Amino acid sequence: MPLRRLASLVGRATLDRESQLRIGASLLALTAVLALAGLAPAGGAHAARSSAAGRSRAAWRRVIGWPASCESGWRESGLGGPGVTVVAVAGEELAIVECYFGAYQGTQLLYVLKDGRKLAGPLTALTYDIQAGGRLTPTVATQILGLLSFNPHTRSLTVFDLLRGLGDCGLYSTFHLSGIRLVPTSVRARPTCAGGASAGGASVSPSRWPRVSVPRLSIR
Repeated sequence: MPLRRLASLVGRATLDRESQLRIGASLLALTAVLALAGLAPAGGAHAARSSAAGRSRAAWRRVIGWPASCESGWRESGLGGPGVTVVAVAGEELAIVECYFGAYQGTQLLYVLKDGRKLAGPLTALTYDIQAGGRLTPTVATQILGLLSFNPHTRSLTVFDLLRGLGDCGLYSTFHLSGIRLVPTSVRARPTCAGGASAGGASVSPSRWPRVSVPRLSIR
């Protein structure tokens, strides 16, 4: 996993006062950016997911059967509740299973359920990885990194993958759930983090970042 992704998943280590203040300021800036984008802050999203699931995590795992790596990551995060969101969509259900949540975003696995059973998953997403210098490299992800929002009426999944807690740079991708496939429909990117909240970078909604072409993988 690239270093920039590891940074976003740093756990709850003991921090000195100066670091706590820096993180607090970053979270305030991130909350403002999420509001601009129409996404919930991380804490609110987790609270909504836990209350929406309606059964224990162990019960959901018996139905879905996500891997041990996801389960160990979730336990390490120390989150409460089942960490599973199930959204009804056109006779089926999309299950979003939290695997880990770090400093300001986490990883999730997505499954399609039908009649109370797993139909498909974990789903894969064709997305970008941001390399050194801001270069975008197409990649296929199963554990999806970022803050997720799903609209069951349009079957649209939004993924806000932050490069840092200020929320002023990263990827803002949308996918259409077509049957059991996630089809990329739009990508906006700010792959470098020059400036910051003080420079106005965090005051622009990621839905207004520059568009880039949807990722494609060449098959040889």
